[in-house]
Amino acid sequence: MRTLLVAALLLTACGGATAPASGIRGTILAGPACPGPARVESPCPDRPIAITVEVVQVVQGSSVLATVTTGPDGRFSVALPPGTYTMRSRSGLPTLRSQNVVVTAGTYTEIELHADTGMR
Repeated sequence: MRTLLVAALLLTACGGATAPASGIRGTILAGPACPGPARVESPCPDRPIAITVEVVQVVQGSSVLATVTTGPDGRFSVALPPGTYTMRSRSGLPTLRSQNVVVTAGTYTEIELHADTGMR
């Protein structure tokens, strides 16, 4: 324990400490999840989806900085430097309804995105 404390103090004193991580965390849901017209008495909420999406920095146009795949629960996490990003579908359905996401230093921005299944 004492050795770890000394090592941590030395790293801090030498400027070797790394900056806190930042990025985007969230969930991607897909819908509509049921065919036919939606009825009030039979709701059909969007469902978590496993999907691979691309992360693009807004100021750089279309260059892909990262690719991330959600888990079966729709959750994902991607480390990114501070900036403004958008997430987009790779191809085909479901199509991600993307939005700009601002990442600030030292924090993860939490978001919920929705993908269109094309089901009508």
